[in-house]
Amino acid sequence: MRQALIATAWPDVTLLGDQAGQQEWLAKVGSSVSGFEELMREAEALLRQAGSVIMEGCVVEPDGAVALLGAHFGYVDPVGNGHPPRPVFDVTPRRDQDGNVSMSGSSRGAGFFEMHNDSASFVHPHTHIMLACVISQPGSGQSITIAADAIAGELARQGAVGSLAALADPVYPFLRGIVSPDEVVTGAVLYRSGDHWSARYSRQFLDAGLALRPLDSAHVRALRDFEAALGGPGLAVEFTLAPGEVWLVENDRWLHGRRAIDPRATRLLKRCKIYSR
Repeated sequence: MRQALIATAWPDVTLLGDQAGQQEWLAKVGSSVSGFEELMREAEALLRQAGSVIMEGCVVEPDGAVALLGAHFGYVDPVGNGHPPRPVFDVTPRRDQDGNVSMSGSSRGAGFFEMHNDSASFVHPHTHIMLACVISQPGSGQSITIAADAIAGELARQGAVGSLAALADPVYPFLRGIVSPDEVVTGAVLYRSGDHWSARYSRQFLDAGLALRPLDSAHVRALRDFEAALGGPGLAVEFTLAPGEVWLVENDRWLHGRRAIDPRATRLLKRCKIYSR
């Protein structure tokens, strides 16, 4: 099947800007590549069970192939995926005109990227995030993930029952800054969602929001307990994606981050942000 996918005439990613176009092209691939739809349904079942799945042997070039892989799980949304927005964004350190790499902790830098959920400042954060590995960098840039379930369990183990309750209050301010510079979106940081826990967290957007809307002492303490729980023993899972591997994650069930990247590295991942159908 991989050879069939490699030989597939993938559409230019600029043709995949709306949901109807994405689904039309996805149907074409599904009907022309034997076993593709069965494989994707298997991945979808594993995703529902664990909230995270790694698919091996995927076609990760061109961008149209990556976008259609994400489109199986919903609408690949360009909004919030790079500047200017695009369905597929290259996550790789950028060099300035002098050839220097930024050591910021971000999708454009090489520094340590703190734990977060993507789109935390959106009114409705994306439901899924997908990262496709084009060029790996063993020894640096390891992905780090922590399940919201594990964070809640650690807080319960510590006896922080009051903080667990306070974290579920939708009062935590995340700076949005789209409609106006002081636009803030409020939400819960950790809350029960059906049979699992969900999280919404980004220190960057929280710091900016808290400067505009400070919290009371109980919610400040709850946020501090949440961040302390992130360092709980055995909570973090680290891995390095290999070329052709694609990691798909339910955005609210897992926080993710990244170890620092060797500034000489050529590591390249491709990111999609998805809203489920």
